[in-house]
Amino acid sequence: MKTEVEEKFTLWVRQLEEILQVLLIVSKDHGNSHEALVAKLTTHHKDYYTAKWAAAHEDVLAFFSPVWLSPLENAYLWITGWKPSMAFRLIESRRQTGLPGASLADMTEEQLKRIEALRVKIRVEEEKVEREMERQQVSMADRGMVELARASSSAQRNGDRRPKKLLGEKNQRSPVTSHRSKHRFKEKWGRFCT
Repeated sequence: MKTEVEEKFTLWVRQLEEILQVLLIVSKDHGNSHEALVAKLTTHHKDYYTAKWAAAHEDVLAFFSPVWLSPLENAYLWITGWKPSMAFRLIESRRQTGLPGASLADMTEEQLKRIEALRVKIRVEEEKVEREMERQQVSMADRGMVELARASSSAQRNGDRRPKKLLGEKNQRSPVTSHRSKHRFKEKWGRFCT
């Protein structure tokens, strides 16, 4: 079942699509009639941000994990440091303020235990996500290194052939011999280091 915020966002997106479709049709005419649509589109976006700020005043945590974000936008939040466990930092700071009305200092022992249990559960889930992100980064880096090695190998093979063609058969022996000596040195050095 959708929340009120989700329903508002779904309606907002549907209206946005309608405005954009009309704007695309009108923009092909190259007339001045699109100015009213651009103003409508701007107002539509202003309404969106007004609704977001109103939702933030009602439930600040929902504002930081909003239903209106795409998975990519949620990933950006994660990468930049906003994780679900941040909510517990906010709760803790509110508990310690001691200001009347703004404080959570009067929380019961039962509430504190439930919050702590939830904090631990969320931290475990965050660690799973972090490990998966790390695994993905490593696999991407490995793939990139394999491609780099292939490109390097190809460039080296092509680079070895070109001078031979330019030198001619008689003059090829000296560079080929020195090149082979260099490779033998690398092979010996590689065995020595391992």
